[in-house]
Amino acid sequence: MSRTLMYVKPGCPWCERQRERFRSEGVTWDELDATSDRAARAELIRLTSGTRIVPTVVHPDGTVQLGFDGHG
Repeated sequence: MSRTLMYVKPGCPWCERQRERFRSEGVTWDELDATSDRAARAELIRLTSGTRIVPTVVHPDGTVQLGFDGHG
């Protein structure tokens, strides 16, 4: 089973809120820093249609959530 993937940037308060939510729900996830990883940044731009919203979460079923709580 694949894990949840979250695109983040350092110092993002909404990214930290999403981490807190994942912890409280027992969700395991991987993170990609969209500021230091060129491939991650390119994928984030593709997923967000160029808006670069963080956090962007890709769930194991393939659905994409833009922004904390889906409000990007």
